[in-house]
Amino acid sequence: MALWQYDIHLLPMSEVVCKFGRLPERVDRKVFDGQDWWLQYQPLDQLLSRLSGCLAERPSWTPDIRTWGTEEGNRVDVVLEQGRLVDVFVRFDLRDVRLDFLDHITSIAKDLGLVVLTPDMRIVEPEASRLLTLIRTSDAAEFVENPEEFLCKQQPDHTLDPDTDAQ
Repeated sequence: MALWQYDIHLLPMSEVVCKFGRLPERVDRKVFDGQDWWLQYQPLDQLLSRLSGCLAERPSWTPDIRTWGTEEGNRVDVVLEQGRLVDVFVRFDLRDVRLDFLDHITSIAKDLGLVVLTPDMRIVEPEASRLLTLIRTSDAAEFVENPEEFLCKQQPDHTLDPDTDAQ
């Protein structure tokens, strides 16, 4: 992942509610990684059809991942195991936020009964305005706004000195 990208996973709302009894605010990373979220729900044909109207499909390095978009830009990966859907991964390029892409992804998610898992493990319903707020307040957005300041913050013992750092 490039620092200017914001990554989400799409999960079936029905499976999340089944696991927790409701939509939780957050999911523990170990719980996310250990759960087969797509075991009961396989909207593969509808998902693939809708994604084709969103971005151009690109060749993948493996037949188990179907990819739309570009590595450095907006992208969607649909991960399969033996032809079964096991993950939907979406990457937003924050150097040029395309609202049409955001709208398309949230529309697909709403229509297919999916929720969004954010990088900080929040579960949110697929509403474009809510997701846009999260995107605009993310580390990736902060990096795009001021890469040098962002990178300096990642090294707490380094303070920016205009006399030495500007060279």
